[in-house]
Amino acid sequence: MNAVNFITKYKMWLIIIVTVIVIAVIIYFVGKKKGKEYKKVALPEDTMKNLTSNESEIIEHLANALYKDMKGLNFTRDMATWDEYLATSERVFLGTYNYFNQKFGNGETLYQWLKDESFFEMLRNPFNSLWYSTRKRVLERMEANKDISKQI
Repeated sequence: MNAVNFITKYKMWLIIIVTVIVIAVIIYFVGKKKGKEYKKVALPEDTMKNLTSNESEIIEHLANALYKDMKGLNFTRDMATWDEYLATSERVFLGTYNYFNQKFGNGETLYQWLKDESFFEMLRNPFNSLWYSTRKRVLERMEANKDISKQI
């Protein structure tokens, strides 16, 4: 069976599949744009002041890397970035969270971005158990952090 015969025979199904994919992508981007409004929370003074230059660089690097990893339709995850984020001190963990919210959040928090990743991540790669366990550990650490849990 050549390609022309295949397309002719399954034209209706191909149109339906493409239409469903287009609708899902549109819903994803509209939902991401309209997401819930979260109040902006001022950066905690005790966390953001007296940071060393090394801590500030790590915070900026991690926030940018996390944003790059989550924006758009990525089909892979940069697990090294997430592992690095998990391995940071509480000050850097919270600083990265706040810096991400301030620079990229647009009314949403890093926590919310990460929670929203679950459904579409499953569609992209339903068998990536390493990502799911890492995502779960990051969310649990955010929920356990007293400064972050106030913002959730």
